[in-house]
Amino acid sequence: MRKIELIRVCSDNTHGTFGTLLIDNIPVCVTLEETWLDNKKRESCIPAGKYEVRKYSGTKYKNVWQVYGVPDRSAILIHWGNTERNTAGCILVGKYFDKFGDRFGVAASKVTIDKLRQTLPDRFEIDIIDCFTKKQNNEETETCQQKQDIKQQSFGQWLQRLLQRF
Repeated sequence: MRKIELIRVCSDNTHGTFGTLLIDNIPVCVTLEETWLDNKKRESCIPAGKYEVRKYSGTKYKNVWQVYGVPDRSAILIHWGNTERNTAGCILVGKYFDKFGDRFGVAASKVTIDKLRQTLPDRFEIDIIDCFTKKQNNEETETCQQKQDIKQQSFGQWLQRLLQRF
């Protein structure tokens, strides 16, 4: 069974939560989700944890994946889109991070979904891990749930510096 992880490396109240999707410890794409808002439906990223994921086809998003087992939530998809305005509580995938007007997001999303359709199985477990420093009440709190390696730390620091520049 393949090991599939989403490592969240940076979160920003304006732009969302940025991460990297890894398959067997190899980064395959970048991700964008909503900012954490206490797991509110269609407004928040989902809590870190392990979830079942299955292939899904609906009216708008065909041949994508749906995340199951999220407390008090349903209809959470892994699909295409560019900014947090396209997420509605779902996980967007892209080839790289980019800026869209005044918003940061993920680019080449439809191309990335096509690549994932060839790579991801129809059913799998995903481990979503928060690895970033979070500000709450003007205090910084480390939210990493597992030991970070040097690459993840460097990538997270790079992305935070990039977001601060714009």
